[in-house]
Amino acid sequence: MVYLSPNGQFASDQINRLKGLALSGTHLEIRRLDSIENFTHHKHNGPCIGVATPIDLLVHLGGDPEFLHDLDLIIMDDMHLLDEAYEMVVLRILLAISYSATRLIALSAALQDAHSLADWLQIPSTGIYTFRPTDRAIPLINHIQPYSIAHSAVLLKTMVKPVYAAIKSGLPQSTIVFVASRPVCKSVANDLVTQSGMALDINGFLAAPRQDLERDLKRMKDPDLVEPLLHGIGVFHEGMHYQDLKITLSLFFREIVRVLIVPRESCWTLPVQAGNVIIMGAQYLEIEPSLIPGQPPERRTRNYSLNELIRMQGFAGRPPLPGSVSAGASTGGTIGGKFTLMCQSEQKDTYQRFLDQGLPLESKLPSVLLHNNAQSDHRQLQSTLTELLGPEPRRQDLMDLVAWSYLWIRMRRNPNYYDVGDEDLARRGLSRMVDGWFDEFYKKKKKVAGRQSVLDNLGVVGADGESSGGRPTTKGSNGVGSSKSHGKIKGKNLDVGSSGSFEEPLKDTATKTEPETGVETGLETDGGEADLEDNGVRGVRVGKVGADDDSDTDEGEEMTE
Repeated sequence: MVYLSPNGQFASDQINRLKGLALSGTHLEIRRLDSIENFTHHKHNGPCIGVATPIDLLVHLGGDPEFLHDLDLIIMDDMHLLDEAYEMVVLRILLAISYSATRLIALSAALQDAHSLADWLQIPSTGIYTFRPTDRAIPLINHIQPYSIAHSAVLLKTMVKPVYAAIKSGLPQSTIVFVASRPVCKSVANDLVTQSGMALDINGFLAAPRQDLERDLKRMKDPDLVEPLLHGIGVFHEGMHYQDLKITLSLFFREIVRVLIVPRESCWTLPVQAGNVIIMGAQYLEIEPSLIPGQPPERRTRNYSLNELIRMQGFAGRPPLPGSVSAGASTGGTIGGKFTLMCQSEQKDTYQRFLDQGLPLESKLPSVLLHNNAQSDHRQLQSTLTELLGPEPRRQDLMDLVAWSYLWIRMRRNPNYYDVGDEDLARRGLSRMVDGWFDEFYKKKKKVAGRQSVLDNLGVVGADGESSGGRPTTKGSNGVGSSKSHGKIKGKNLDVGSSGSFEEPLKDTATKTEPETGVETGLETDGGEADLEDNGVRGVRVGKVGADDDSDTDEGEEMTE
């Protein structure tokens, strides 16, 4: 079994959760698949659970593509966080298990169109379980409070009093307050302390006598955090000293300190939960250094992403911990969570819609196809794509591969998002993406060939001390150098045929006929389309299982640059 998590922090948390379950009697081993040794151990030993991230699979599966074939179960968590790497990994999984009995389970937050995701994973309608965002085991009350003041220090000062009132109304449950950045945490904590003093509430949100905190507070490294803790207010972010983090989280976990202020970026690493969550503004300031010396940095105001809001909202929808104050108060009935979002007035309708109807999920694969260059941030994704297509990729191979992607499903169901009007235009748009990818592919190939020719012309000193310019040429059976295109997609010997061979893109070429079979290769000019079949689910033409990889080498056409 493999449990797939979108990032490393989630993977570590999941390992701890699995170890905490009652699995000791089953003799199951839980291992993080982040090295070749762990992959080998997982494959050749007894029943075990492997936890991996998409990057783990992309990096380490290149040396052992058969790893995915023998898995009994693959669980893909947090599919609503689907990005380029995650989509590429799922695409590779679908290709690898197309002939196996591996079971797939996909977990996600509430989506607007979960059927598109199910169709991509080839899950039948009887295996789809969708729920609305309001369908929760623990009731959750959503409240959005709009403001017309621009994102600034004035807005934060304006929000302090409503935040104080919301925390008080949520007692005895603890509260997590999300703010825009780390520097804001201390200022908000001090403002809440001031507000508590103005209300003549000496202890603030502290649930125990101050004497019980003396031992812990003496060990605090940052003295600025002591006064807020005496009023029941803690601060959490990764920039704090480890000892301060440990003390603050321990006090909040025991519900002695009942308010925790957390910056936006820490919502992915926060290890505690609360019954009440407040988002203090839905915008943050992004500072980008200037490329021109002497110029001030550029400042931009960014909105919180929907995934971040759903992540923050999730902390208010969790059941109370056993033995906690909230759990003891819920014995007479279920206590629900409360989620308060303070945002700009123009953001209210948008956030309200997605919180009530679910998240949209679109493909990020176009960024991989449209940025196939050396400066791209997707080098590992490009390497995986080249590996799937083979050493001599063809245009039809890539078209058939994309037919297995989430991109092709969403381009037909939401064409406006991808700037295509209908299914026919979707095919043409996809064909242009493929043309652009091959254009960049051959440009890089020519650069590499140019560098290699320079090295070859430098001359190599042989054993007899004589200099020989260039390297020996490998010749075929007829005495001339040849290059064959096998037309294989690695992973499961998927034969995509030879009807879409591709010579250098964006060049006017005439349609030619294979001398052996008489089949036209169908090369069009100006971004002409390769054949993208749609036989219900996929457009890949599957050959015989277990066929010899070199069975069609005699019919492969010569690649020309």
